[in-house]
Amino acid sequence: MPGLIVNTREFLPLARALAGDRPVYGFVSHVYTTRRWRGFAVDDLAEEYAEFIAANAPGGRCALLGWSIGGDLAVEVARRLEGRVKVAFVAAVDVFEPERMLPRQPMTCVEVEHGLASWLSRSSMADPWRALLARMTDSERCWVAEQLGDPAQTVPNDGNGDEAAEFILWATLDSRVRLARHRHAACAQPLHVYVADSSLQHDATLRDWSEFTPVVATEVIAGADHLDIVRHPALGASLRHRLRDIDSA
Repeated sequence: MPGLIVNTREFLPLARALAGDRPVYGFVSHVYTTRRWRGFAVDDLAEEYAEFIAANAPGGRCALLGWSIGGDLAVEVARRLEGRVKVAFVAAVDVFEPERMLPRQPMTCVEVEHGLASWLSRSSMADPWRALLARMTDSERCWVAEQLGDPAQTVPNDGNGDEAAEFILWATLDSRVRLARHRHAACAQPLHVYVADSSLQHDATLRDWSEFTPVVATEVIAGADHLDIVRHPALGASLRHRLRDIDSA
């Protein structure tokens, strides 16, 4: 299960590490699909992934891995597959809690709306931005307006292309808003957690999965960071050994 801005090429080293043992499917991030404007709708995406896996899992059995916010998808998919497909293994790789959007200074409603309106008047993505802003709290809208007015911030205005910085910003903020409101239901599926060692020093908070699913193991990948852990040889080796143990049990 992919992180936010992830194509399947990021999973190639992992697929090679498991080559010969099992078929490997890498899902493309929704932002690269024709339905990307629905945003990071966790429940809808997880349901689509679960339907695909239920229809295509060899022998009615699968293993799931989610990287970054793909970990949220993997846990939700596992819950939806209960009673439909044997989920032999689930892993969440370097998943952080969503960053809250909290303004540093209070702003009046007039200041917030003026800043947002001025920016939207220059954006070719005004309609998607308005839809996203309408789902934000007053505090979150104030945070956006604060960022827009910060001379140290470069706010992109390059439209909605796949690689456009403005679209990537929209997708990032949409995911933060949705994940801040998403609450995982309890899941009985045991979870394996992988963490990049550099993430232990990160200002952001790593997800505490034990709140809603049993964590059976946590492994720190030395020499890895958030962006390269899914390609790290140690992750591939660990997964290969764990899955072989499960296959032979």
